[in-house]
Amino acid sequence: MESPAGVEGNDGRSEMETDDHDAYSEQGCCSHGDDEEAGLLNIPVQAFLHILQYLDAKDICSLSSTCRQCNSFCSDQHLWKSVLNKDMVKWSEVSHGTYPSNLATTREDIDYKDIYMKCNPELQRDPTFNLASIPRLLWSFLPRRTPIIVMFGPGLETDTSSIVRKFITGHGSNIIKVNGVFPAMYPGVGTGFEVTVNDKSRLRLVVLYSATRKEREARDSNQPRMSKLIKRTSPPNQGADSEEGAARDGNEAAANHVTAEDDYLNFEPNDHVKSMCHVVGGFIFVVDAAQQINQGSCSSGRPELFAFMDSRWTPDRKPLLVLSSVANPDVPRIPCVRIADQLSLEKLQRPWKVVDCDVSSLSGLSEGVDWLVGSASKKM
Repeated sequence: MESPAGVEGNDGRSEMETDDHDAYSEQGCCSHGDDEEAGLLNIPVQAFLHILQYLDAKDICSLSSTCRQCNSFCSDQHLWKSVLNKDMVKWSEVSHGTYPSNLATTREDIDYKDIYMKCNPELQRDPTFNLASIPRLLWSFLPRRTPIIVMFGPGLETDTSSIVRKFITGHGSNIIKVNGVFPAMYPGVGTGFEVTVNDKSRLRLVVLYSATRKEREARDSNQPRMSKLIKRTSPPNQGADSEEGAARDGNEAAANHVTAEDDYLNFEPNDHVKSMCHVVGGFIFVVDAAQQINQGSCSSGRPELFAFMDSRWTPDRKPLLVLSSVANPDVPRIPCVRIADQLSLEKLQRPWKVVDCDVSSLSGLSEGVDWLVGSASKKM
């Protein structure tokens, strides 16, 4: 016999309450028992989203799986934009494929949750084996030529300059092993060193300085950094004139970007550097990421960087590794994603990666060099 309305069933609830609960569940909403009105989901939406901003990405994803209503709240674009802006300054690496600004500008419908999932380096290190990894595994067994890598940048002339000494001597490090030297390739380019990093990645390293040692030591820290590796191709701050000159030279990429504010694009390498750019496998650009040093370090190095990276003499397939370096772990650093911003790396049409590196322990170096040598070897 059916119970009359309002009579409790075996579970202590009336049939009317049971029907309401079932309907609520079918809608995908969260149930909070008898105190439903005091439930978390009954607070104002903006207040609930504000609370979510105090959770990390993992907790937000866990909460989103509880019900449809939570999933809707946890997929809010403003929420994920906030999480992305908060977390990306903590990442130790960023690349052309995981640079948030690149993904945001190439899509009409920006999905910040999707951008976060694609850019977070921790989510890219999934140890789970999959079929897509088989070609990379087979490739690693093939014999490969040792790539020539050019190291340059303003970080070779600041407190992080000791990274060169560790590379060419191997002293004080169990990561770098020096195998020998090879003669200079071009006039004005010094002897190279063949090294192995982490008993895995083998490379032939050439180090290029912007000036002689005497000139570097005599340089005032407040003096603008000038490099003898490059030369100016047009007068500064010419705006449209620079664009026309770039177009005449056949450099369409530069023509699209050169403005009075982009004077760093009005340079090109010296002839011997151009010749070398044709044959090298990749580049390491070193910057000092210390907060008190970095104020003008990146901007002073951009003319050199973009002169080297010009596709007229450096094919777009040649990869670039940026070592965002500090002298020791106690030094406050600029986040690597901000280093990418300051260097305007989004303008480069080539594989690139920025890696945090501690010069005292060389932490981060192995991962960066492995990527660089692997990318360079595939393109040779």
